[in-house]
Amino acid sequence: MRSYYERAERISKKVEVCKKRRRVKRIVVVSTVLSFILICNLVLFVPYQVGGVDLNRFRDSAYFSVIESLSSLTHKKARSTNNFERLAASVLKLIFPGGLSFAPQPPTDDGGNDTIDESYEEVTDNQTQNVIEGDLFKRSDQYVYYLNYVSGSTQIIVDEETQSKTEVAEPARYVLQIYSIAKADSSLVASYNIFAEEGTTFLGYATEREMFLSEDCKTVTVVTPCYSSEEELLYTAVLSLDVSDLSEIREIKRVYISGNYVSSRITGGKMLLVSNFSVKNNVDYSQEAQFLPQTGEKGKMSPLPIGDIILPDTVNSARYTVVCSVDCGTLNIDDALAFLSWSEEAYVSSENIYLTRSLSQTGIRYGIQTKFEATEIASVSYSEGDLRLNGTVCVDGIVHNRYSMDEYEGVLRVFTTTKYYKLVVGSSGNEWGQSFEMSPDNATLTCIDTESLEQIATVDRFAPNGDSVRSARFDKNTAYVCTAVEYLEIVLDPVYVFDLSDYANITYTHTGTIPGYSLSLINFTDGTLLGIGHYDTLDSLKISLYQETDSKVEILSEIVFENAEFSAQYKAYFIDRDLGLLGLAVEYYDQNKDPVNCYLLLRYDGYNLVPVAQIPLFDSVQDEIRATEIDGFLYVFGRYTFEVYKIA
Repeated sequence: MRSYYERAERISKKVEVCKKRRRVKRIVVVSTVLSFILICNLVLFVPYQVGGVDLNRFRDSAYFSVIESLSSLTHKKARSTNNFERLAASVLKLIFPGGLSFAPQPPTDDGGNDTIDESYEEVTDNQTQNVIEGDLFKRSDQYVYYLNYVSGSTQIIVDEETQSKTEVAEPARYVLQIYSIAKADSSLVASYNIFAEEGTTFLGYATEREMFLSEDCKTVTVVTPCYSSEEELLYTAVLSLDVSDLSEIREIKRVYISGNYVSSRITGGKMLLVSNFSVKNNVDYSQEAQFLPQTGEKGKMSPLPIGDIILPDTVNSARYTVVCSVDCGTLNIDDALAFLSWSEEAYVSSENIYLTRSLSQTGIRYGIQTKFEATEIASVSYSEGDLRLNGTVCVDGIVHNRYSMDEYEGVLRVFTTTKYYKLVVGSSGNEWGQSFEMSPDNATLTCIDTESLEQIATVDRFAPNGDSVRSARFDKNTAYVCTAVEYLEIVLDPVYVFDLSDYANITYTHTGTIPGYSLSLINFTDGTLLGIGHYDTLDSLKISLYQETDSKVEILSEIVFENAEFSAQYKAYFIDRDLGLLGLAVEYYDQNKDPVNCYLLLRYDGYNLVPVAQIPLFDSVQDEIRATEIDGFLYVFGRYTFEVYKIA
């Protein structure tokens, strides 16, 4: 029999063995857990490289030079990621699988009148004579055609027997509305719904729509941006409608051009159309539609040949300006050019198309080293619809808009806002002490020979320091420009009149400093000049009438509305130089601080601008208001407006 001490020692050994076993088990469990955590971290969180693109597999492509130029601008550098990010993204995608889409309805016929022979009458105040611009309305001697927009809605239809309710979605659409010209008896005689094709939408881009009416008044051509939800790309759609029989209006054809709609003209039976096509980041170069401009019908589009893509020496943006020559009768794309890294203003003269892009350059200006803003202008001739690049020219400064450019008798005249940055060297005298100090803005006029594309005359920095170009207008050998400097909401406005009859001796006069500035300058009647813009605040309207004398530019008349809203789009203004009439939609507050929404009609009586009428409006979409005078009556059209007013 074991003694007490033997039994105690035996028990103690057993306890120690059990403790060791438990320690080993704990170590195994903890090690297993830690190993699992380590493996999870290795699988989920250890980074690996993604992004970038291997261009070698595209070396045999005819477009490899384009791909190389775009690669650095559209593809992000390789970055680190891990499997946790991918797993989280997959879970989110399962929770939020997709978006909403609308299924457009097919075009419908709304009825109308029978065929009537018509003759075309121009209503748009075109920048270049005989080069017709698109607009929201056009007219013949019988009808006015207005391109309206309906944003879409949901209607509830109630079954009378069961009283059950059904929601019916009506997609956004354009409506071609045709009104008779019959003075007080004028009315809507026909309309036609234009829907986006399946997989595309007009929604969000309707403010940029425009239309043309053919010379024989039998075809309406509509131009509009549209978004393809299938491809996630923006296109310009061009479609033609047969309106020869108003009781059976029908769509003839629809074609697409890559990019957002910029501008279009019709001359000599050809439509000159300009769009801007932006290439997205991380583009897939195996999908040509993502990085090459396309043209054609839906489902049958093809890229421009490499020979029609212009690559500049320096590519600073992944955007094309696409210029197309379209046959007005067939909508066939006769010719096209795409300028990579161009995407700004487009001016069309009677012979050439001028495209602009901004550049930042360095060089000697005023005897000092500077960095300065410049504009490169490409000249494209369009004789008989054939597009040919004449060359490019660079001018100092930034072009404000297309009205700042004009071609006349072989000379291109351009107003720019000049911006210079003077090089400042620190006391150390090395490159680490260098910086650029911005000089005040100013304005410059540059004149260029259209054949050689060389500068033949310059009026450099003619405005007060701090001024920039706000509006301009050319009329043969006369040029008008408004510059302004803005301090908070107070603006000052000199208006200049240039005599360009002798490029070796350009002279100008001006108004001196006056409150406000003009958004649009308009050569008006009897040698006068209209300025439409702001007064002493940016929420005011100023309409000024100027006239040049031997020594200066004088203000003949001025009308001011405080707390006013109006359209800044030139095509929204009604200009009749023969009758001396000006019209525009205005919303303001009267002396009793009551809101007034009206169409304001003014007449120049030889001395002043005199109010003729304030036609009440219930339409606040001022950019879409259009008006024309016919036989002593003013016809006013808008999204929610049709008014006929007898002019006294």
